Amino acid sequence: MAITTAATVTSLDGFHTTPAAQRADKLVRALFDAVNADDPARTDTVLARSFLSYDVRGTRSRTA
Repeated sequence: MAITTAATVTSLDGFHTTPAAQRADKLVRALFDAVNADDPARTDTVLARSFLSYDVRGTRSRTA
């Protein structure tokens, strides 16, 4: 058996079977990248205007 040295395949490289799943993957990765970079402007472009966050203190909009 031969060992190949191909690059690691990620979900962005065709892991998902549907285009919708591929788009969702890209969107989630973009959100994590923006949050990890502490870039509010980029986070704002990724989140929908109707985004709601739920936690123990209740529901918050994206501006709260």
